[in-house]
Amino acid sequence: GVLRALAALDDHGRAGQLQLGGVLREVVLDLPQQVRLGVRPDGSVDLELQLTLRGLPAAQVRQRLDEAQARKERLEQDLNARFPGLRLTEVQAEGITPLADEVRVRVRGLVPQWAQSAAGSLTLLPVYGGGSYVQTLASLPKRQHDLVLDHATLETTTVRISPPAGLAATKLPPAVELPGPAGARFGLSARHDGAVVEWNLRLQLPSRRLAVADYPAWRAWLASVDAALRSEVVLAGVGR
Repeated sequence: GVLRALAALDDHGRAGQLQLGGVLREVVLDLPQQVRLGVRPDGSVDLELQLTLRGLPAAQVRQRLDEAQARKERLEQDLNARFPGLRLTEVQAEGITPLADEVRVRVRGLVPQWAQSAAGSLTLLPVYGGGSYVQTLASLPKRQHDLVLDHATLETTTVRISPPAGLAATKLPPAVELPGPAGARFGLSARHDGAVVEWNLRLQLPSRRLAVADYPAWRAWLASVDAALRSEVVLAGVGR
């Protein structure tokens, strides 16, 4: 199973690979997550976040959340960069003990200031309160050697935004499809589902190794991804 495969991983440059039947294969981290944002009139949001983790991230989260009494504090610390000021009110974690191939984490809490208020409307970014993919995956302006990531990644995120009473979404992020170097691809779309806004993100990084010659294009592509993630949702009264 996945847990036995993880035991074959080492920390000497092969953290994203494992040995199966004598063949070295890539480990692809599949990171599905669902976010619900209940927006309040003052710009705060009621947050519900669900993560399903397998493979290496499941093992890392299992170690991080092993102590039940420390889970709330540690999750608040880990999520604070993404949701500044988050105060958790509920934490559920499955697959920590007893061990399971899959770890599921579900949290609820309050983010005290997420949407910006102006002239009776609210403007918010659907997902990221801070940080960037450039900082995480291409922090150096130049490289002299190939970039080797820890693992290939498939990240899918669904965000459902519920406006407060009297407001509706009047501006949604434009649909975006951004192909990148080494088969990388980013997609973003948003749609109305009644009064709720559904926002979907897909980030695919199929290769761990990026040639040094492709690094400038890689960095520019990540900057375009960050710019797309800064697209705003505007909630305003009908007819404004």
